[in-house]
Amino acid sequence: MTIMRKSVCRTNPDTTSPKKNVDVDVDVDVDVDVNVDVNVNVDKLKSPDNPIAADYNDTTDADDDHRKQCLTDLMNASEQKYGLQLNGMKMPHESTDHLCRRYLVSTGWDTIEAIKDVGQTISWCKEKKISDLVAQNPDDILGCSEKDVLSKMPMWWTKQREDGEGSTADIGDTVQRDRDGRPVFCYDIGGLDVRGLVKLTDIASFLRYIIWRMEQTLKIVGESHDRDVDKFVMVIDLKGLGLFKHLNRSVMDIMGSLNSLGANHYPETLHRMFFVNTPKFFLAVWVTVRQLINPQTRAKIAISGVGESSCNALLANMSQDVVDSVLRQRY
Repeated sequence: MTIMRKSVCRTNPDTTSPKKNVDVDVDVDVDVDVNVDVNVNVDKLKSPDNPIAADYNDTTDADDDHRKQCLTDLMNASEQKYGLQLNGMKMPHESTDHLCRRYLVSTGWDTIEAIKDVGQTISWCKEKKISDLVAQNPDDILGCSEKDVLSKMPMWWTKQREDGEGSTADIGDTVQRDRDGRPVFCYDIGGLDVRGLVKLTDIASFLRYIIWRMEQTLKIVGESHDRDVDKFVMVIDLKGLGLFKHLNRSVMDIMGSLNSLGANHYPETLHRMFFVNTPKFFLAVWVTVRQLINPQTRAKIAISGVGESSCNALLANMSQDVVDSVLRQRY
């Protein structure tokens, strides 16, 4: 990957270790107004028996000797082996220190695994020609109109305009943010039309478009460094989700690919994921769906029921105008 991004020595203390994996059993016969939230008592995790477990707001100064040594070892090994290639993996304004911390967190502070993952991402960037991809127009990537694709797979990151539309160009000050300034990105899975999507573009091109989108997302996150932001929030709207329409092999393959993409090549960039407007039957299939999601991401997921429950879950993290835009006033 040859694209160069400006990097300054800035380490954001909000980089976190993965939360302890908590399994949540849900009785599918309960009312839909369910809010399954994964929260971890940080004090319990900070124990001598668990020296590299999650410290939610850990800072460099607070790191124990083991973590400091892991970070030093990974930085030295990465810079020695990959040199300037590391710049192509960074978000704007991200330091090598911060980049290496993200990979260490995702591997539970395993230096050997982290250096392997860094190398795999560099190889992946070269194979997929990410530097060329990010410079492309989305219509060229998809081989059709991006607007048409978004009508089959709605996703957005900007506040709703008066005309009800938005595009990938509508960023800047219109980006939706949570109360701490993190960008909020939305996927309307309930509005997904897989058959219509594959009539417009092939799955391989669609996945390349998703990579392009992820790169745009990280650009927005990186350019928010002055807000002490280094992660984004994702909202998955399941209103209109159909058991046979959406939970089929094709959709599962797409979701599996998206999960692998984030976990393998964009570690520790997600702060929180909200599933909102969750229908009853989804709770029954969640046992299977959750297996497609890596444990670190799974620990960041909150599930809310249909209607007001979803609104309240988001309001705890976002202002009313952002919630209205996220839910497109569907609640």
